[in-house]
Amino acid sequence: MSNPIFEKRKEDLIKNFLENHFIFDARIEEAFRVVPMEKFLPKEIQQDCYLDRPLPFHDNRPMAAPHINAIFLHLLQLEPDQSYEILQLSSMSGYFAALTSEVTKTSHIRIIENDSEIVSVTRNNLKRSQYDKHIEVIEMDPIEAFWEFPYSNRIIFCGAVSSAIIDEISKEMPNNSILIAPVFTNLVFYLDQDMVRVTKSNSGQIKMESFGKVNFILMQSESFQKWAAKTQQLIFDQISSSLEDYFTTTLPREEPLLNLNLPEHIMEDFFEANTLFKKDFKKSAIILTILTVKESIQYVLKESIDLSNPKELESQIPKILKEEQIRDFETLLDIERSIINFDYKNPPNMDLLAKMALDIASTLLESLFSENIEGA
Repeated sequence: MSNPIFEKRKEDLIKNFLENHFIFDARIEEAFRVVPMEKFLPKEIQQDCYLDRPLPFHDNRPMAAPHINAIFLHLLQLEPDQSYEILQLSSMSGYFAALTSEVTKTSHIRIIENDSEIVSVTRNNLKRSQYDKHIEVIEMDPIEAFWEFPYSNRIIFCGAVSSAIIDEISKEMPNNSILIAPVFTNLVFYLDQDMVRVTKSNSGQIKMESFGKVNFILMQSESFQKWAAKTQQLIFDQISSSLEDYFTTTLPREEPLLNLNLPEHIMEDFFEANTLFKKDFKKSAIILTILTVKESIQYVLKESIDLSNPKELESQIPKILKEEQIRDFETLLDIERSIINFDYKNPPNMDLLAKMALDIASTLLESLFSENIEGA
């Protein structure tokens, strides 16, 4: 006997779906009417069924909010009178699989779940809702399941996964298949997820589409979690290396200039040269570094001179630079010539030259502006 409170709430939910265009397929609407959500929830949670929000069905494992189930069903593009091999990775209590079974009556649906307790809960949910004959629940690592059932032509990830995994699986999907998944690109910020659909045509062409931001828990997969932990460690190692490089190399170059009240354009150019160096644009870093020093000399002299003319250099530069600083500036000019005119069979060491140019420029700018601007 149906519960009148549940039936009323179900009707309100479906009405809301229709008004907000979460449902525009009569088969999906009928599936929501037929499948009893309350039978996929523990008794202490059943009073919240048909509310449009995620609900925990075992410990902290949730089944997705009803509108997400509706979106999933639309994205799968399940045509009437066609049978599919459907692979659902992670349980979601069995409710989504039951909805799918109602939409596509003759398809074979496999739920893959890593947790033995949730496997048992899901099987019981399907049995008491009378969907156990149509849906198979397999205890297996969800990420590894795709390789066990590679002929699946509808694949649903019910937990967030890395874009790298989706890229790998997409290449091996059978033709005329669809995969949907909440996907993130950055393991450090895995809460930034997009709902992605990958479609592989009859000819094998792959199309990837994003359908907006979502927020799923990470896929519960031992192999994925090991991969994620290893990848995160590599990312943290790179960050640590980058920070170490910044504090030992970049900061000592930039910090002495911060309190000198340099002209804004000169400060920006020098900092940008450091950024170019960190991004491996070594030649560009050298060119911008030397240009910054030349601009600084012109700025302090308050007149324009031809810095490529040895006579002008000899007459003007001593006004603002000491003998040792002049030698440093001449070294910069030598570096400039070496990266413009060189034998491509024997190119210069751009990394070494860029480091040298940035270090010399930092010292020159510090002495140039501390001596000339303070005394102006």
